[in-house]
Amino acid sequence: SLQGLSQIFVVQSPVSGAVLLGGIAYYSPGLAAHAFMGSCIGGLTGAVLMASTDAPAILSEIDMGLWGYNSALTSMGVGVFYVHSPATVALSASGAAATATVFALMKSNMPLDYLPCLTLPFCLSMTACYLLNTISNKLKLASNPHSPEKNE
Repeated sequence: SLQGLSQIFVVQSPVSGAVLLGGIAYYSPGLAAHAFMGSCIGGLTGAVLMASTDAPAILSEIDMGLWGYNSALTSMGVGVFYVHSPATVALSASGAAATATVFALMKSNMPLDYLPCLTLPFCLSMTACYLLNTISNKLKLASNPHSPEKNE
């Protein structure tokens, strides 16, 4: 979602999200696709995971983009560090879902209700995604990380 992208900069605005997405697309259309896909997957994962809980509150958080920004960051990280391939796209999508799952776990287990998890779900999930290159021969780290179009 565009709001999920805008939340990367702690802004709740689809207009800001669209401007951000446009800027990313100017740099790299492939990276913009990773960002938007990751944000949407984060919101959808939140809706699925939290369907049995306080639905209005969760839907409000999803609408604000709070379930999308960490997932967008993870998807962009995968797009930057890996050579583009079908396996990379699959890792980007599954990494976004995993990041939203980590967000859900942290959100429900933080010691204080008012203590946010910030970008810790992204940091943990992206580290795991980065390390997956050691166990999968279908994933190749870029020799000079740049963007999905230029990574080799």
